[in-house]
Amino acid sequence: MPPRRYDDHGIANALAQLKPNLRIWLADHSDDERASHELFDQQIQALSDRAPLEQLIALTVLATDLTQAAGAGPIIPPEAQRIVVQVFLDRLYDKAPGKSVEVRVPPFAAIQCVEGPAHTRGTPPNTIETDALTWIRLSTGRTPWAGAVEAHQVIVSGTRADLSALLPLT
Repeated sequence: MPPRRYDDHGIANALAQLKPNLRIWLADHSDDERASHELFDQQIQALSDRAPLEQLIALTVLATDLTQAAGAGPIIPPEAQRIVVQVFLDRLYDKAPGKSVEVRVPPFAAIQCVEGPAHTRGTPPNTIETDALTWIRLSTGRTPWAGAVEAHQVIVSGTRADLSALLPLT
């Protein structure tokens, strides 16, 4: 699979949407709004030396952590989810190239990976499907593979559809 190119404009737009969402979420879920803004500003400053894509990944992961901890709904804009999902799928492919397992994260992306018999037509016998936030949490080790499968956050089929040895990706 050729390396995916990430659109700088798309990354900038995703960051521009995600940052205010995080700031608002922190203020809404804090007893001290001023302290939450200062904490957020410190986090942004700490990330300022990183490339925009790495900033987007870090802030998206932070957002998944915050919403998971609070039991609140997602605050991550779809564009940020799409880019980060694709980054982690690319990292999975780099770690386990091949075409024997299809990993789907609808509606954002799907890849074939893992060495073994290549699949060419129809529904592959080895498939994994999950949502974007679960994929991000699996990719970063915040959710264990077995727990996500047991909780039906990940749907697996086939004898090769086990990514536990390949995760986390970061």
